[in-house]
Amino acid sequence: MENSSIGHVMRLLARGLAETWAAKRCSRRRLRGSRRRMAESLESRLLLSVNAVFASGTLTVTANDADQIVIAGSGGNVLINGNAPDTGVLAASAVDFIDVTATGAFVNTIDVSGVTTAAGFSSSALALRLAAGGGNDIVIGSPFRDTIDGGDGDDQLIGGAGDDQYEFFVTAGTSHHDVIDESGGGTDYVCIFTDAGGATLDLSTGAAQTVFSSGNALLTLTLGSSTAIENACLNFGGNTLIGNDLDNTLNAGGTVIGGLGNDTLFGLAGSDDTLSGGPGNDIYLVIGGSAQGTDLYDEGAGDGSDTFNLQSYDNGDGTGVTVDLEETSAQSFGTPGGTFRFVGQFENIVGSPFPDTLRIDSLSGVNRQIEGLAPDQVQPGDVLDVDLMSTAFTHTPGATGDGVIDVSFAAGSGGIHYTGIETLNLLNQPSGGVAVPLEFSGTASNDVLILRLDNTGDTIELVDAGSNSLLMSQPVTGTSVVVISTLSGHDTLTIDESNGLIGVPGGIQFNGGDGQDMLRFAGTINVATTYRVGAEFSDGMLERIGSRAASQVSFTGLEPIFDASPGTLKIVGTNADNAINLSDGPNSGVVNEANPAAAATGIVSVDGFETYEFANKSSVTVEGLAGQDQFGISSFTSGLVSGG
Repeated sequence: MENSSIGHVMRLLARGLAETWAAKRCSRRRLRGSRRRMAESLESRLLLSVNAVFASGTLTVTANDADQIVIAGSGGNVLINGNAPDTGVLAASAVDFIDVTATGAFVNTIDVSGVTTAAGFSSSALALRLAAGGGNDIVIGSPFRDTIDGGDGDDQLIGGAGDDQYEFFVTAGTSHHDVIDESGGGTDYVCIFTDAGGATLDLSTGAAQTVFSSGNALLTLTLGSSTAIENACLNFGGNTLIGNDLDNTLNAGGTVIGGLGNDTLFGLAGSDDTLSGGPGNDIYLVIGGSAQGTDLYDEGAGDGSDTFNLQSYDNGDGTGVTVDLEETSAQSFGTPGGTFRFVGQFENIVGSPFPDTLRIDSLSGVNRQIEGLAPDQVQPGDVLDVDLMSTAFTHTPGATGDGVIDVSFAAGSGGIHYTGIETLNLLNQPSGGVAVPLEFSGTASNDVLILRLDNTGDTIELVDAGSNSLLMSQPVTGTSVVVISTLSGHDTLTIDESNGLIGVPGGIQFNGGDGQDMLRFAGTINVATTYRVGAEFSDGMLERIGSRAASQVSFTGLEPIFDASPGTLKIVGTNADNAINLSDGPNSGVVNEANPAAAATGIVSVDGFETYEFANKSSVTVEGLAGQDQFGISSFTSGLVSGG
């Protein structure tokens, strides 16, 4: 009887030891069943490798072996594997941050699904960081904001109902085959950190994908569904990041492609980035010094109302940016370098914290939002140039720097809502929607006239040069065309561009009539000029383009043209056989009415058409068009600036 009792006790002890060993082995292999639950219960009493301390609102839990770490609450207090932290009883409401770290290449389970408001965790700012080790781990998140790092190995990462961020650090010698389960909800991020470019992450697939493979570094991810993750970031240039049908925030160097949602996209500093938002109302951000590469912002295939946003731009020298939303060629971010180019239509723009110059057109049926962010109302501050496209409009100013412009197109009105603008320039449109010509008829005497903008650049003035008296004035925005007609005298019209080019829809027309009439250009603004000869020898047209405006000048009944403004000159002949000659100008170095500054000049002639005498040009281009043209250069030493 006694021997039988001893034998029974020995059998129970042996069975208990066997079950303990088996349970630990099953735990490492993540087996399920009653023996696993028994082993885990025993482990929770024996875990000596888990350390938990609390200080200054932060609960820090560390493990250095193959462990299960379960954090929950009971009776308003924190429990770690069923026990209080090493530092004593802890009220769950006192915890602001939970930091869990498992080290080593062990198999760990980190479970914080019990960290809930029902369990006593009440801080609205509560956040958690969960970092597993190098084994094949299971991490289960909380309903709060979790940052989850599975570490090396093949991990199952399960987010909670909060806004979770999954981080992957892929370096030489690491291999990750991870599965993300984000059925819990929230707005979630995947961030991947590599030592080189070449990563590709596609949020629109739930299938397993190889995100990065280079040498002995590997990352494969399974997102679980095509709408599991909202946001993603890749830290290196030369990557590809693809969004899904949700509203995505996508940050990467390389190629960034949005989906059907309202996406926010931005690149990396120094990286050559191509960002394409696709359908939806997308925002393209320029962050800090990220404007240092060669960037392409592509809305060519998209729709919606898209915004170019510079609110976080800072090039380090306190200067702003000049941005033309309608320009398709490369534009500069300025110091320290970098360019950007637009494809497709961007409707809206938010300026930088520094004084910017923003340029837009009015668009039929489109409402545009323009926001200046310069921190004060000092002129010129943020400048907004609006090309009203020769269309009737109403302008309703609001508070300082704010207002609404409604433009009435035949196919539908367009609205421009602006805020924070210190200087507003309304270009190419008459005030109140009614454009009228500015017309002047000269006398039979020798008229000497000056056509110019006033010091504000808002009003066209016609002045008698002899008496310096104002003959006519009219707002630029209320002018459809400028027509100046002189009679039989030897007349001179000087277009003085010192305060800017005169850009009106119908241009400037100078009808010289009889007599020896001259057209002069003066000013210090750099202008790119194209001179096209007309149908008659005394006719022609000039296109003049400056940095802020453009002007078109046509003439009839004219003899010489004299242009002393700086810039470039292009002469365009006809399709006939032209004789085109370049030589020093007849007024070179001579003080007279044509050349009061005694500038060194050159002159170009095309057959018998009006000659074009010029000074201060950086380049002269001659385009003969069709025909067998003859080009001649004779004593051509003047008219070009140094280096031209």
